[in-house]
Amino acid sequence: MNRKLLVAGLVAVAAVAMLLTVTWRHSPEADAATPLPTPSPSFSSIWMSTVSVDRQGSRYDIQAGTFLTDQAGNVRVRESYDAMGRSSATSVYDAATQTVTRAEDRNGRLSYWRRTGIPPDYGMRMSRVSPFEYVYSAAAIVRAAVAERDPALKVTSTNCIGRPAWQGAYTSGGWRRTTTVDKATGFPLRYVLADVRRPVTHRYVWRVIDMATDVPVDAASFTITIPDGAKVDTESAYEHFATPDKLAERVGYRPFVPSTLPDGSVLAASSTQPDPWGAYNWFFPMSYPWVDLSKLPDNEVRLYYHRGHDWFTVTQLPRAGGIGNSVPRELDKRPRFAYRKTVLQGGAFAGKTARTWMGDGATLYVQNPAYAVEISGDLTRSELLAIAASLQQ
Repeated sequence: MNRKLLVAGLVAVAAVAMLLTVTWRHSPEADAATPLPTPSPSFSSIWMSTVSVDRQGSRYDIQAGTFLTDQAGNVRVRESYDAMGRSSATSVYDAATQTVTRAEDRNGRLSYWRRTGIPPDYGMRMSRVSPFEYVYSAAAIVRAAVAERDPALKVTSTNCIGRPAWQGAYTSGGWRRTTTVDKATGFPLRYVLADVRRPVTHRYVWRVIDMATDVPVDAASFTITIPDGAKVDTESAYEHFATPDKLAERVGYRPFVPSTLPDGSVLAASSTQPDPWGAYNWFFPMSYPWVDLSKLPDNEVRLYYHRGHDWFTVTQLPRAGGIGNSVPRELDKRPRFAYRKTVLQGGAFAGKTARTWMGDGATLYVQNPAYAVEISGDLTRSELLAIAASLQQ
């Protein structure tokens, strides 16, 4: 009897030891001992596909695409919009001239779009060819959780397409988000968005099916030839890109500029635009179709920063005069995922409460009696707070 108890005890101890070993190996704490990679491999190409499923459970949206970038920061994205590939769009970014060019083919009807002096994340988003618009933000959340060991998001180690990866999952607004991130590059490898109540029929899956890094890329890949005489859309009615020294004269106030930035960060572009809501935002949170926004004066400033393929934006504008600004109260009433409040200790907003959360990457909002600032993008919470505490006007 004693021998049986001894054997059972030894088996139990061994099982517990094995469980602890597996848990440690797959914990974010073990991975966080190594600094996170800067997501900018020398050369990379990614082949990706997406599938959306409707409420009847049938596939109705199938896309495929490629992402290509080189060491200089040039980018090429191509996506097809249906399984037959009858509609597709290709966008390229020329880093030297800060120009995004897009060619779209819809069942043989070609159209062209071009903007110069803009950052690539903005250009790809505006050209509607941005495979990382939501997915890369989800990857940034996982990387931020690993870096800061944030308890709001459980991260485990896994493998995806034969590559070591992190995987994080969380539920927000009734939707379950599961993101897999490549450890070597920081790129997203898989993203699943599923309705908690109907996870099979209400589902979106984005996945990388193959990936190569540090391979040569032909420079001709980053050019699009537009035929002579073709019509090219080149105007932006709302956002006006300008050099930093021209921002104040366009908006009538001196913009806030951070003196502390994450290592390797560079100001890529800056712009002004009108506030689309105007002074009535807090009475009627809607836009008015009879108002030509292009005729409104510019009062919002945006500073676009990047480090490798990471991007973040500092957005600022005067608070609506006369009727107050209820953003902090609304945020507190409906807190976002991983929501926190922190009093800033320095900068122009010292003593004010900054609200941070995870959504479009990481986001921070802070205001004083005259101005409001939002910082968002591929950052950790600590980086957000450091930038906000360094803002000077």
